[in-house]
Amino acid sequence: MGEGTGRLYLYSKADEVVGWRDVERHVGLARKLMQVEKKKKKEEVEEGSGDDDDDDDGKRLVRAERFEKASHCALVMEDEERYWRAVRESWEGQMERKRRMRRESRSEEECESGTVVLGAMNGQGGEGGRGEEAGTRSRVEEGVESRAAEALRRRGHTSKL
Repeated sequence: MGEGTGRLYLYSKADEVVGWRDVERHVGLARKLMQVEKKKKKEEVEEGSGDDDDDDDGKRLVRAERFEKASHCALVMEDEERYWRAVRESWEGQMERKRRMRRESRSEEECESGTVVLGAMNGQGGEGGRGEEAGTRSRVEEGVESRAAEALRRRGHTSKL
């Protein structure tokens, strides 16, 4: 997960495909990762690499919304307003973090006379962020597939998962 990248977990206790305890365990791991990244950033600041005005912590970057009754992929049917509010707030928070990171990046760049800096780029020439390594899968993804296959078997369907 890239610096400042948020995560939103929307899940239900009634989901037969994805176990809610697995999701909460993943949320906990993601929050710990955020704390480690924040601590690392704070140590860099203390060494003189910049100012620490980052007010995001693990709980703001990793948001979890647990629903109680919805089945798999039916969260919006349980509480449409809550579902879309969480999505909107997560999206808006991510956009604000990106804007702040771009402002900080621009202010740190030194420009030659007559040069205009239009935006910060990462080392590969793209804008921020990075994905997981190709071919890697989390336990949650593996659990989703096995639970989906089990649910289909119980209903008499076959699956090629």
